[in-house]
Amino acid sequence: MSVLNLPTGTIHLDITHNLLAQRFAEIPFDATSTILAVKEKIHRITGSKPEYVTLKLNGNVVLDNDSLPLFAYSPSATGGFIHVIDFDPMSVAKDLCFENSNVEKYTISEDEYSKRADSARVFKQRMLQMKKEQIVQTQTEKNEEALRKLPSLEEVQARVKIGMRCEVKGNKRGTVAFVGRVPEIPSILPVIWVGLKYDEPVGKNDGTVNGKRYFDASKGYGTFASFVVYISLFYYCRKIRSILMLPKIAVRDLFCFVVVVLFVFLGFK
Repeated sequence: MSVLNLPTGTIHLDITHNLLAQRFAEIPFDATSTILAVKEKIHRITGSKPEYVTLKLNGNVVLDNDSLPLFAYSPSATGGFIHVIDFDPMSVAKDLCFENSNVEKYTISEDEYSKRADSARVFKQRMLQMKKEQIVQTQTEKNEEALRKLPSLEEVQARVKIGMRCEVKGNKRGTVAFVGRVPEIPSILPVIWVGLKYDEPVGKNDGTVNGKRYFDASKGYGTFASFVVYISLFYYCRKIRSILMLPKIAVRDLFCFVVVVLFVFLGFK
C-alpha cells in the first residue's frame, strides 16, 4: 500500500447507526486520526461508547485496529460513510431523540386541546385578534381625522351662497339653490349637500328627495352634489379666464375667484 496515494487532511464521512434512524451528514474527520479517536468523536455525536461499537467503512470494511490512522483504510475524501454497530445493552443511543419511531408519543384529544389556555392555537388567535383590533383602531383614528378635516355647515354656507352661478363636471351650468344636510340621502360621512338648479334638463330630480322638497326646480332640472366631492367652479371665473386667456391652474382660478368677489361686492353681474 503506497502512503503517497492515501488521502490526507480532512475527510467528510456520513455516519449511520444501527439504533438511530438519523443519518449524520458529512462529519469532518482528520485523516491522521486513529480509529480510537474516530470512535470517541462518534461517541460524542451518537452516545455510543467506543468499547461497545464496531465501525464499518462504507458498510463493508471493518475498522478493527484502534491504533491505526483513518487513512490506512483508504477512505474516500467525500461521499463515504461509517456505519456504527452498537452492541451495548445499556446504550444511551436507544434513548436519544434522534430515533422516535419506537417512542410513545403524547397525544391529546381535540376537545382537551381546545380547552387549554396556553396552547399555540390560543396564542395565534390572540395575536390575530390583537392585529384586528389595531387595524380597527387605526381606521377609526383615520376616520376621526377625516371628519375633523371636513368643513362645517357654516363654513360651507359661507363659501357657497344661494343664487351663486356654478359649473359642474360635464359643462353643466346652473344656480345654487340649496346648501345643507339631506338626511334622506344615505351616506357614511356627514355630507353637506349642494342643491343645484340647472339651466337645462340635465338633472335627476325637481329639488325633492323621497317626497321632501328642498328647493324649487322643474322636473329634470334639479340635482344634489356632495360638497366633499363637489368643488364649485364658478361660471364667471370660467368666463373671465377665457377672456384673459389664463391657463387652467389653481393660482389663476384663485385670482378669478377674487375678481368675481370684487365684482359681486361692487354690484356687477
